[in-house]
Amino acid sequence: MNSLPQSVEKEIRARELLPESGSVLLAVSGGLDSMVLLHVMYLLAPQHGWKLVVAHFNHGLLEIESDLDQSFVQPAAGHRGLECATDSGDVRGWVAESGRSVEMAARDLRHRFLAKAAREAGADRIVLAHHANDQAELFLLRLLRGINGQGLGGMKWQNQSPADPSLRLARPFLGTSRAEIESYATSQRIEYREDASNSDIRILRNRIRHEVLPLLHSIEPEIENRLVRSAETLAEQADALKVVAREWLESRKENFDLLPVALQRTILHEQLISATVEPTFQLIEDLRLNCQQIFSVTPARNVTREKTGRLQVREIESRSFVSDQVTISFHTAGSVRFSERIYSWILTRHPTFEPLQNTELFDARQIGELATLRYWQPGDRFQPIGFSSPAKLQNLFTSAKVPAAAKRKRAVGAIADGTIFWVEGLRIGELFKVTPSTEIGLRWSWQS
Repeated sequence: MNSLPQSVEKEIRARELLPESGSVLLAVSGGLDSMVLLHVMYLLAPQHGWKLVVAHFNHGLLEIESDLDQSFVQPAAGHRGLECATDSGDVRGWVAESGRSVEMAARDLRHRFLAKAAREAGADRIVLAHHANDQAELFLLRLLRGINGQGLGGMKWQNQSPADPSLRLARPFLGTSRAEIESYATSQRIEYREDASNSDIRILRNRIRHEVLPLLHSIEPEIENRLVRSAETLAEQADALKVVAREWLESRKENFDLLPVALQRTILHEQLISATVEPTFQLIEDLRLNCQQIFSVTPARNVTREKTGRLQVREIESRSFVSDQVTISFHTAGSVRFSERIYSWILTRHPTFEPLQNTELFDARQIGELATLRYWQPGDRFQPIGFSSPAKLQNLFTSAKVPAAAKRKRAVGAIADGTIFWVEGLRIGELFKVTPSTEIGLRWSWQS
């Protein structure tokens, strides 16, 4: 048996990632990592008594490419005599309904499908192909974005499925480098599908993969392993702090100001998570250092820390429209701060759509050089992509189940004549979509 299957089996046994028998679901996209995972698990299955079931989710974002991925995975499973569960989802529709980014909406639907496929297969474990380089890239990505503490813990060898807590996600490749996977694929002549978007260094993760990590590797050849160990250590420390924080919260003690700073932060973090409030480092510090002060977390909610360390999260019902706005020039690439976010844009020739988080693509010539970024106003009408005519923005918000108070804080982009080309949380404007005749694209993105 080759070294990769041996090392993977060692991790599976040592970390108890999978049962000794029964059904196991493999998430297979058709890319290098997942096809090697399929190959290795197929070799290991007989001696463990695993019944492998392949699962492939067609997110449909890349249209023809997505269909080709599915057409590649299904026969690959069939040649091994394995059942292959497939499904597709309306990612764009879920973006409009949930207000999530394209990347997170695709993740939501993918995990829902995997959970459903696992239940139908009688499997309680879903095996994913995340590897050491993925972990190292995630560590650096979060570090660059200013994420601290628990957020740097990265992915775990196993954890609950976000779609069904009764199911477990297992990552037996998390200690394996991409180089080992590539070498194994070459030696075993494993076929796989290339994702063209992985080479686009305009995407931050890809730039880390193709530029930052190779540079660090030239300085320290073991950089990937060291970053993985750091992430794992931080995750273990974070788990220990969570246990202590939850015990403190249950005890109803009131000595919050005397606790170690790390424990204070974890106590606040756990409460924010329970209240479905994003636990940013700045918000946690504001709450930790300012007792009884009110902090707005969304247009419809605020939060306050009591002297006891407990948080009070309150809903706000606002019926007033907000008139703030800012003028944007699309003559060249740039960025602007509006409300609690930074919006940026670049112009690109012969644009192609890529499913990037918090990013949309428009026909630059249809938008023009000047636009306004503002909030929803009375009488606003918008024609989302796929609609034959404009509709009242209020009705679109209602259909997307946007809370009343949140509607008034949704950002709206309008061109010089007032026509709306983009609304936060909804689909892009029909009149501004990229078509085969589009020569110049406007890539529009935002972040907190």
